[in-house]
Amino acid sequence: DFEISLRPDVQLPEYKKLAVQSEAEPVLDEEIQSAAAEIRRQQSRPEAAGDGGIDEQSVFTCAVEFATEGVNCFRRENLRLSLQTLPPGVDPERLKTAILGKKPGEAAEISATIPPYVEQPEVHGKEGICRVEIGEVFRMVPPDDAQLYSSLGVASETELLAKIGEKLAEAKEQRERGRIESVLLEGLVQETALEVPPPLIEEQTAARLAKLRARLKQEGLPEEKIEEA
Repeated sequence: DFEISLRPDVQLPEYKKLAVQSEAEPVLDEEIQSAAAEIRRQQSRPEAAGDGGIDEQSVFTCAVEFATEGVNCFRRENLRLSLQTLPPGVDPERLKTAILGKKPGEAAEISATIPPYVEQPEVHGKEGICRVEIGEVFRMVPPDDAQLYSSLGVASETELLAKIGEKLAEAKEQRERGRIESVLLEGLVQETALEVPPPLIEEQTAARLAKLRARLKQEGLPEEKIEEA
């Protein structure tokens, strides 16, 4: 004797006349202006800042190291970072404050807990320091209007803003359609009698747990912490 789990026979209720309240939102001028500013930022090019210090918009090369009990346990060189992309595993606000204004050849140092991506597992969680040695500092120079318009295939600021507005409207429409589909699906599930075989539920649960374990392991979480999670 053996048992085989079969997919349940689903009888859908009437769904073509289901009503969903629209939550579509208009595109605001502030959103268009913000998107235009972001496009300029994304298309900015780095230019050597010379002796200038690091500011909020700077990009810089550096070496990052961690040490505990006076011994270096991690070092990476020739990294390219900004104040928005600091090393993970440390307090970003404290490190940002320490790095602001630093010039080429200077270093910033703060106390830190040794993060789990350091190679030696015996030092994970220990108190130590994080040191960032600044190499070159670059300031980001946005494109001029002619360069920006040419890269986006528009002829003027008015045309650029109109194109951005269209793209934002399309994105909002897609999100609203996705929300409506989710609401309708949820309503159908609630109205549909469904008997799912226990082995199928167990199989799906095991698959999701396996994916969760794999993701946590990829993020550097130790095995014992994964099991606790």
